Amino acid sequence: MGKHKLEALRTAANNGDPQAQYQLAMRYIYGDEVEEDNDLAFSLLTSAASKDHAEAIYNLAICYHYGYGTEPDLEKAYALYRKSAHMGYGKGCAMVGEFYYNGVYVARDYRQAVLWFQRAADSGDIAAVAYGQFLLGRCCELGNGLSQSTEVAMEWYRKSADNGDSRGKAALTRLTGQRRNNGNSTIFETKENL
Repeated sequence: MGKHKLEALRTAANNGDPQAQYQLAMRYIYGDEVEEDNDLAFSLLTSAASKDHAEAIYNLAICYHYGYGTEPDLEKAYALYRKSAHMGYGKGCAMVGEFYYNGVYVARDYRQAVLWFQRAADSGDIAAVAYGQFLLGRCCELGNGLSQSTEVAMEWYRKSADNGDSRGKAALTRLTGQRRNNGNSTIFETKENL
């Protein structure tokens, strides 16, 4: 980025520009041309999120989820993931679905999880699309919230893999290998092994 551009970013962030605050926060989270500082990143994300910056809201949720720059707080994390999801942010949709799928903070509800995974798969963010497709494949493979179908699961995994998700590719390879090794029969892994 260069020193001059970094200073311009700091100036814009200090002047309240939510995109600049978000970009600078991400630099502090990853230590990109600055010293890693989760506390400062949290502060910048809080400011940008207060201005309805969807990516900042999502990343602030991550801070609360895992305790970066603050104490972990699943209630706040869930609320922020949900807020970003309602703004159409695909990664937020996927995380709301994950909360329902795993029963984290909310009661386990596979049908709700599937709805949110579908929203992620329908979003414009290719990483969220690919992850949502993988998650829908997992739901089909295991029969969690959707009818169990190896064929449909493989279609979702193929879409996910085609969109660059390594989990989708691994799941597709695993199912394809099982079919090849077992003729026409398919052996399913248990939920605990996935």
